[in-house]
Amino acid sequence: MTQRVTDEQLGKVTKRVLDLFRRVKEGTLDPEEVCKGLQLIIEGEFTVTEEKILKGKIFRITILYNQRVEDEIASAGLAYADSNITNENFSTDEETAKGTVETDAIIVHFNEPMTSEEVIAALDKKGLRPGTPKELVALHKGCDNQDALQDELPLVALGGKVWQDSRGLRFVAYLSRFGSKRNLNPHWFDDGWNSDYRFLAFRK
Repeated sequence: MTQRVTDEQLGKVTKRVLDLFRRVKEGTLDPEEVCKGLQLIIEGEFTVTEEKILKGKIFRITILYNQRVEDEIASAGLAYADSNITNENFSTDEETAKGTVETDAIIVHFNEPMTSEEVIAALDKKGLRPGTPKELVALHKGCDNQDALQDELPLVALGGKVWQDSRGLRFVAYLSRFGSKRNLNPHWFDDGWNSDYRFLAFRK
C-alpha cells in the first residue's frame, strides 16, 4: 500500500537519517546495530521498537534521585541488602540534584562474558549509559511487570560512583534472585561478568 508523502514528512525522515549518519560517524552508535534496525524497517517492521534495536527490555519507572539509596532500600522489600550500599559509597551530588524523574530503564543482555569496561563501551555505542545503584533499586520497587523483571536477573548497575573499600577493591551493585525475592549486593568491578548477567542502562 502506498500513501501520499508531504515535503514536511520527507524533511523529518531526512533529518533522522542524517542524525543516524552523524552518530555512526562519531562512534556513538554501533553501525551493525543501526543496519539491523534499518533492515527491520525496510522489511516492513514499521512497529520496530527500541527493544528490537537495543536488544534489551524497557521498563517505565519513576526515580527519586533526591532520596538516599539506603532509605529507598529500607522500603524495597528485599530479602537482603548489603549495608555498604549507601549514598556515601555509591551516589554523587550530581545524581541527587536530579530530583524526581520518570524515565525508561533499559536492561541489556550481551549473552557473553565481558569485563566492566567492555560493557560500558558497548552501552556507549548504543547511545546508553550504565545505571546506578539508586536507579537499580527504583527499578526493583517501581517496575510494573515484576515477573518479567525477575527473568532479567542477575542485573548489574555499573554507573555512578564505584565504591572502593579499605583494601582498595572496587565494587558496584547488582540485584539477584533469592527464591521469589531479591538480594542486593556489591560485586567486584574488576572481576568480570559471565554470560548470565544483564546490565541496567539509560539513554544519554
